[in-house]
Amino acid sequence: MFETVNFQHILSIVLLIYGMVLLWITRKIQFIYSRNKGMFDIRIGDVLPGKIVKQFNGNGDFEGDQEDLLFVLLIETDCSVCKQLLQGIGEVKDKLPSQKILMINGNESADDEFIEELIDQNRLPISYIKNQKIFKGLNIKSVPQILIIDRAYKVMYRDVLPNAERLMGIIRDFSRLNVKENGTI
Repeated sequence: MFETVNFQHILSIVLLIYGMVLLWITRKIQFIYSRNKGMFDIRIGDVLPGKIVKQFNGNGDFEGDQEDLLFVLLIETDCSVCKQLLQGIGEVKDKLPSQKILMINGNESADDEFIEELIDQNRLPISYIKNQKIFKGLNIKSVPQILIIDRAYKVMYRDVLPNAERLMGIIRDFSRLNVKENGTI
């Protein structure tokens, strides 16, 4: 009644199942990547895409500035670490170099009067905008973050910020680098 099973027959069935599983996994991976078309993670050395650069124009970019680096601070108003960071900036404003900072809030609907008051009261060298398109275009998933970009919109540095002291250290270090490269010590 039972026939002997051919080893080659079993091996071909196992390989067929293995191939089907690999095909299924490949399609799942393709589906995940296809959902995020046009989005990417910005890495050091990447040049920001044109659609993102257009969002910067007129919002604290390089026009009329002597600096070769732009410090972009990415925040959200609902983020408690971002709020602490902003208060910390106000407290250490005397240590803040004169380097211009572009602060972008990814939450366009949030009440942000306290941010504008903080910038005005402390006379901080910060240009402030709310722009969710930049956040989506850069695929920002955690805040606060700092991006340091050069005049060609090449990312020179990127980091998540735990506190205001870390932000001040980064700005101070890159401001010194900027001065040394320009030869205007």
